[in-house]
Amino acid sequence: MADIRVVCPCCGVSLRAKEQLAGQTIRCPQCVSLVPIKPPEEGYAQPVEANYEAVPLEEQNVGRVCPKCANSLKPGGKLCSQCGWHLELEAYFEDLKDDNMVVREEPKTKWESWFADQLHENSRPQDVLNFSAIAGAVVTIITLAAAHLRFGMAGMLIIPLLIGVWIAWYRVMQLIGLLNDPTRKRILAKEDAERKTKETAPASAPMTPAATATAAATTAKPTTGGKPAATKPLSFDLPDADLPGQAKPKPASAQPQRKPVRPDLASKPTVAAGSKPKPAPKPAAPARPASKPVAEAPAKPKPSDDDWLNDLL
Repeated sequence: MADIRVVCPCCGVSLRAKEQLAGQTIRCPQCVSLVPIKPPEEGYAQPVEANYEAVPLEEQNVGRVCPKCANSLKPGGKLCSQCGWHLELEAYFEDLKDDNMVVREEPKTKWESWFADQLHENSRPQDVLNFSAIAGAVVTIITLAAAHLRFGMAGMLIIPLLIGVWIAWYRVMQLIGLLNDPTRKRILAKEDAERKTKETAPASAPMTPAATATAAATTAKPTTGGKPAATKPLSFDLPDADLPGQAKPKPASAQPQRKPVRPDLASKPTVAAGSKPKPAPKPAAPARPASKPVAEAPAKPKPSDDDWLNDLL
């Protein structure tokens, strides 16, 4: 059965249709315009330019949208990937939406995130669990044997210590996610709440002096009178206290000041009760005048022992 070749009157694209579609109308896949198919004429050479597959109008899904969310569907599609509405079943399938089909990473605790960062890219978490359990069992057996050989039955007292080590190992394996942890959901909820609190809490910035002065001015009580009250600095006169480490102030004049003496007290000497009065000290005799210096005569030189010859002559 030969195909009928037609040309789109709008875009000029050559189409090929089946002979049984002669006399019908199809839609151009290039410009989506209607193209009538005329029956073939004998002796008419059909142009051979393109190899487009003509699709009947009822089988085309061009311009088909979801009636619930107006989302464009794929050709032949019956399920809306945006809202999950099925056109034929007329029901929602929430699990088949694009948002729900995305594989999301499960949230991790701080311990699990730290273990994932420390884990080598070529190693698996299950390998860490297996190797640590085997190494712990070997070390436990060797420790028990050495304690028994060294201390006898008294070496078995190390068993409670080994049990505590195994309990700690089991708890660590739970925290890093290698073993089932019944408190994992509670830890995740607590860490999530702490993270949200830090994100929503405003950053407390220190107030500048200008901002402090502005806040003090706005919170001050306004004056009720017509004129503002004059503000003067308060002054207090307090006596100066002499501290042990402070020096006494120096007098204003350089000359020493004499202590005032009352004449009645100065003329009468003070006498203690039951004691004899002491005689007043005699005034000191005046000093003799210094004698005048007397010029001394030059001393004659002593005759030496060699002058006896001069005496004989």
